[in-house]
Amino acid sequence: MALKVHISPCAYEMIFDKDDSLEKCMSMGVDYMQAVKDSLNKRFSDLPMFNACKLFSPKYYATKEETCINVCEQRLARLASKFKFLEAQRDASIGELIEFVETLRQGCENKSLLEAWKCCGNINEWFVDWQLLMQLWQKILVISTSIAIAICERGFSKQNAIVKSHLQASLKLDT
Repeated sequence: MALKVHISPCAYEMIFDKDDSLEKCMSMGVDYMQAVKDSLNKRFSDLPMFNACKLFSPKYYATKEETCINVCEQRLARLASKFKFLEAQRDASIGELIEFVETLRQGCENKSLLEAWKCCGNINEWFVDWQLLMQLWQKILVISTSIAIAICERGFSKQNAIVKSHLQASLKLDT
C-alpha cells in the first residue's frame, strides 16, 4: 500500500507567497506525519500497546532522566488501560515506576525486553518490591510468545495453501 501526498495548487501558492513560508511548511509536515501516525494506529490497533511494552526494554529508554520517566509513565498508562487495571492498581504501579525504571536502567543497560527479563526475572526481591510491574512484565512476555506462535501458524497456513493448490497438481516425479 503506497502513501500518496497531494498538495493543491492553492495551498502551494499560499505557502510560498508569505514571509513565514518555512513555518507553514513545517506545520504541514507535522500535520502530515500525525495523519500517517494516526492511520497506522487505526490500521494496526495493537501498535500503541506493543510500543508501550518498551517500558521493560532499557534499550529504548531516553537518555534524559526526566524524558525517560515521562515516556515510561505514558507507556505504563497505555498498558494499564489495555490490561484493565483498577484505579488502585494503576496508582500503585505508578508509585513503583520511578524506582523500577532506574533500577532496570542501571542493571540492564541497552538490553531488550527478553534480555532484561533473563537478567532480572529470577530476582525474588523484584517480585516483592515491584509486584504489579513484574506481573505486567510476565503478561507481556506471554503475549509476545502467543503472537509469535500465531504468526508461525499463519505462515504454515499460507504454505499449505500454496502446496494444496494448482501447483500440487503440476508436481512431477522429477521436480
